[in-house]
Amino acid sequence: MKKMFKKSLLLVAALICGQASAGTETWNLGNAAFGGFGNSNYLSMNVDGIGLTITGWTDATNQGGNLTQSQLGRWSGGVGIENLYNPEHGVDNNNGFDALLLSFDTAVSLDGVSISWHQGDADMSFAAYTGGGSVNSLANLSWSQFLSNGWVSQGDYIGTASSAYRSVSSSVTSKYWLVGAYNPAFGGSANYASGKDYMKISGLYTQSPDTPDGNPGTSIPEPTAILLFALGLLCLRRTNKVS
Repeated sequence: MKKMFKKSLLLVAALICGQASAGTETWNLGNAAFGGFGNSNYLSMNVDGIGLTITGWTDATNQGGNLTQSQLGRWSGGVGIENLYNPEHGVDNNNGFDALLLSFDTAVSLDGVSISWHQGDADMSFAAYTGGGSVNSLANLSWSQFLSNGWVSQGDYIGTASSAYRSVSSSVTSKYWLVGAYNPAFGGSANYASGKDYMKISGLYTQSPDTPDGNPGTSIPEPTAILLFALGLLCLRRTNKVS
């Protein structure tokens, strides 16, 4: 009996350690593959078994004013957006506000992004989807409607001509993230609006929960595992007293 309890405790402890660990993923967008065509194109890639699809969105006035999907391009490893009729090859806030929609197939926290090119200022805004269901499109939304449809601002981050990395200090995990040039609709400081922001995004850094068997959704939830561990200790203590 005593040996059986010890084996059980070791198993539960292993489960706890597996549950508590987290994977860190580095996404080099220079390795992403293009799919689709024209304004409906996208980038896709897979890192450590996690899939990612990236689409481009803008509310540029020459594309109708509300959010529409825009063509993605890649120059020197950095991803930008080509607006219709007036090509601009960066993620910027000149003639509307550009952003990349990141759609992961599992919830992740976004730790930061890398910038391969920037011009002038390079301030950024971030948002995470915390609503229910899937996000398949942002089409025809205004930015105010966007923020009332399950999206929550994750802050604005100032960028300078000498910085190539933006750290995102967010504890939120989500399957959907928005990364864009500074957007005042997200409620950030007016200090960020002093100049136009232009950049190309070359990398992403995320963290995702690991599971012991590599199959998300099958591990024992951490609170349950801890409770089992505590009960096991109690039972082992009682067994020792009896013996």
